[in-house]
Amino acid sequence: MLFSNMPPLEAVKILCSELATRKKNKKGKDLRLALYDISRAHFYGEAQREIYVTFPAGDEQEGHRAILKKTMCGTQDASHVWQEDYSNHLKKKHFHQGQAWTSVFRHDESDIKLLVHGDDFLVLADQEGHEYMQQVLKEKYEYRCDGEIGKGAGKHLTILNRTVSYEQETGRVTYKADPRHAEMIIRQLNLQNAKGITTPAEKKKSSEVLASWTSTGDGRSEHALQEFGNESPIPSARQSRPE
Repeated sequence: MLFSNMPPLEAVKILCSELATRKKNKKGKDLRLALYDISRAHFYGEAQREIYVTFPAGDEQEGHRAILKKTMCGTQDASHVWQEDYSNHLKKKHFHQGQAWTSVFRHDESDIKLLVHGDDFLVLADQEGHEYMQQVLKEKYEYRCDGEIGKGAGKHLTILNRTVSYEQETGRVTYKADPRHAEMIIRQLNLQNAKGITTPAEKKKSSEVLASWTSTGDGRSEHALQEFGNESPIPSARQSRPE
């Protein structure tokens, strides 16, 4: 095989949703969402094919080539071998691998849920769960933590160029799409020099209308302003509908 499985974006949203809705794990401890990045991921897997390469500059040997013992970035099966390597390592640590998406894992005892996208591990767990996850990764890989959100942790986390934000007061989680997609659409439609306008059907609050009257000095009477400011809210369709 030449390719590795990648989790859908919905899997990322599910972990974000669990952080916002569950908030705590089965033990009653606060959940946190963290992103771990593996350094030089493709160099960890054992080579499964005979691949010959030239020696690095300064170490050349005429008439000789080197054979790879590890996979290397740029080889066709590097991503597949990397997935096979981390999958075997996680399963030895009693992680259960997803069947539909083999890049999704869970650890029932520690209540850990994670997904792997390339060399990024997105992990949902409590503090003890993250410590266990770090220990598992440290046994075989060199990694760094690129951010953590949750109660008592950070407020923002960038995942696949999507910004995930966490509100400490309410536990609310927001997911902001990749801004590059909007920029791409603008370029494709040749709207780089277009000017933004207010939507014609956009509704304004009473306070905004009153403020605009006052700032423009359009001569409306004080009585009219007072009546407008004291107007009753318009009933919704549900409220005005006869039962």
